[in-house]
Amino acid sequence: MTIAGPNGQGYVSTPAGLCSQIVSPYPPMGNISIASQSGNILSAMLNLSRAKNIGIARAISIGNQAQLCVADYIRYFGEDSKTNVIVVYVEGLPNGRDFYDSMKEVSNRKPVIIIRGGTTSDGAKAASSHTGSMASDQKVFETAVKQAGGILANDPNEAFEFATAFATKPLPNGRKVIVVTTAGGWGVITADAISRAKLDLMELPQDLEEEIGKYLPPRWSKSNPVDLAGGETRDTIPTLIPLILGHPQVDSMIFLGLGIQGNVARTYLESPVATAETKKMANFHISQEKRYAEAIIQASKEFEKPVFVATEIGITDSLNAGPKALIDQGETCFNSPLTAVKSLEAMTNFSKREHTG
Repeated sequence: MTIAGPNGQGYVSTPAGLCSQIVSPYPPMGNISIASQSGNILSAMLNLSRAKNIGIARAISIGNQAQLCVADYIRYFGEDSKTNVIVVYVEGLPNGRDFYDSMKEVSNRKPVIIIRGGTTSDGAKAASSHTGSMASDQKVFETAVKQAGGILANDPNEAFEFATAFATKPLPNGRKVIVVTTAGGWGVITADAISRAKLDLMELPQDLEEEIGKYLPPRWSKSNPVDLAGGETRDTIPTLIPLILGHPQVDSMIFLGLGIQGNVARTYLESPVATAETKKMANFHISQEKRYAEAIIQASKEFEKPVFVATEIGITDSLNAGPKALIDQGETCFNSPLTAVKSLEAMTNFSKREHTG
């Protein structure tokens, strides 16, 4: 008999309709599988799964690894037809070499995302009291993960964001990124983040600049990021998204500003002096947000290129029509463009490694 744990919280298998764990929730079905040395961190990721409507295939709390260790779960997920993305939270490793080998075996065909607890002296003491784990040198650990092809995340939230990107988006074919923004400041911050990453904030090709200029007022940025400068008409964004994404030099897009018109609609609807006319205007803005979300989803499918939507409105207003339309269709809406950039970088690195064998 093979035994998981002890000191584990249980496991979930959505393809089997199975929930055998102490602490819920039960997630929607999907293709992300998780092995966590902490039951509470596993539960946190299942909570995120439900909140973001991004599904899980298998999830298990591995506890003290008396018999089965994290490497066994990585190999199992690597062979599992229901698993496309692997997430692992680890505090201690009974066999570091086996952990490394399992990542190296699997990471050439599936992304393996690693979060580690106990990276500091205080964290290591906490890990020892939690699961009896002995921490190794963090620099050695990070180097081993990278050499084995794993993807390091700083925390469970970041790890889940990475996983949702892999689970829902096509891999980019290259590093050339274009940013489309209705919010100027966020465009600047996103450009900084792309420049710090192993990505290319591409120069705007002349032919693409000319095409974009047909739909925007003369004051638009004429550069990347493409700042729409408040020049959107009814059809500008649904027109520009496929126009830009379809350009052969563009590998991926980050879109900023989804939900802004939804906020305007909310203001109209909540106003103490709302009228039939302001309600009509609110409904127009709501319908526009849904159009934007649909245009993003459709263009990404049509051109097989990832579009990363980032807006804090995805968590500040769950009823905002733009982010809600994405989430309802199982698409990722990132809370911050900085996380979107890091997720895109992880996907691009994985894609380049996959294409080069």
